[in-house]
Amino acid sequence: MENTKSVSESNDKAKLSSVGELFRQAIEIYKIGFKKFIGLQLVSMLGFLPLALVVGIWAFIKFKMEVPGILIYDIVFGILSFIAAIFGIYIAVLSQIGIFLLLKDFRVERTFKEILQTGKPYVLNFITTSLLVAVICLLGFVLLAVPGIIWTVVYAFASYVVVFEGLKNWQAMKRSKELVKGFWWSVALRSLVILGISIVISIPSAILPDKSGSQTVYDIVDSIISFFIAPIFITYSYLIYKELTKIKEIKHS
Repeated sequence: MENTKSVSESNDKAKLSSVGELFRQAIEIYKIGFKKFIGLQLVSMLGFLPLALVVGIWAFIKFKMEVPGILIYDIVFGILSFIAAIFGIYIAVLSQIGIFLLLKDFRVERTFKEILQTGKPYVLNFITTSLLVAVICLLGFVLLAVPGIIWTVVYAFASYVVVFEGLKNWQAMKRSKELVKGFWWSVALRSLVILGISIVISIPSAILPDKSGSQTVYDIVDSIISFFIAPIFITYSYLIYKELTKIKEIKHS
């Protein structure tokens, strides 16, 4: 009886780690897996090279060369651009899944090929679940801002559930809702920190004169900063997800 009471009391007092502690752990993990995190980020970018190449060739032909039947070229390059864009999205999603899988066993030595190969079965479910969450949250913002905010937090871990628990679409969203239940404010406040940092980083770009040299330079700096800190933000959210799963496991034990 005393043991049951003790477990119940510990569950009631369960709390997520502080923002500082979450960032400390995230940065520590980032340091350990730095090369692989950055490598996967690069893979994500390289996936869009075919699209850039196709668009570049199309622009050269259209504006630098006088080619008869240019409409046919537009149609052909339009189709090629679409295929290249789909390929780029696929690689970008696969790279993000790769980061998730790297977080699962970040101390295990694996090649990029092995990580990406392991992530392939999750791509479709990851995309459909993410799209479903995006549409529902967008509808929430369109109808009224409050539901959009609530659902954004409630379904924040659906993509993590796809990769780490093998659920998809509504099941993944339901699981995310279950994890966040009772911790909405804790998750929202910790997520707000990431949003705040992102806003602070983008402020200079917003206040600098449009199309000025200084804005162009800062946009490049902003992109570089975002490139390097994105894995930290993903790891930060992953740590919240892991803590929630542990808390819920204890409560159901």
